[in-house]
Amino acid sequence: MTYLHLTAQQPDDIIEALEDSSLEPHSRSKLLALRIHHEGASHGFVGHVLNISQPTLRAYLAEYQLGGLPATLEDRSYRPLSRLRCFFAAATVPNAKAAVSRIEKVTGMRLSKSQCRRAMKQMGMSLKKTAPLPGKVNEQLQHHPDHGQRTLPALRASKLQGRRTRHPKKVVLTNPASS
Repeated sequence: MTYLHLTAQQPDDIIEALEDSSLEPHSRSKLLALRIHHEGASHGFVGHVLNISQPTLRAYLAEYQLGGLPATLEDRSYRPLSRLRCFFAAATVPNAKAAVSRIEKVTGMRLSKSQCRRAMKQMGMSLKKTAPLPGKVNEQLQHHPDHGQRTLPALRASKLQGRRTRHPKKVVLTNPASS
């Protein structure tokens, strides 16, 4: 079991560092572990509260003992930036298939659609499914007696041209007083 011996000033430095709003979540977790451990909590309790393993806690304590507060706050994580961002900076792409073809044309490198979607998502882009919007329905024509005679030929023509259309159901209102 590793025990951390702090001077009178070091706990105050840890508390001051915890109050920094720009602190990374990982660094905040490390500092909280140091503070809770310094207050006398067991390794098991600290690990349970912060959801970290005991070897991780020992690594945090050893890191602080070797390098102090600067070593604990140093961000040594490796997060490479994607080189694909330049392919999407000039113009947006409508879908992953278009993105794959653009990348292949420029670089000669072939990505799968799923790889391309994953890279685009990591860069903050999102793919939106789009569909044509149906035209506005004219309520007066819809209730007109010869509505079917006007719209059915138009629907047949659009079907022959390969366009999709939605035809709202014809509503026939009957007047109970007239029947």
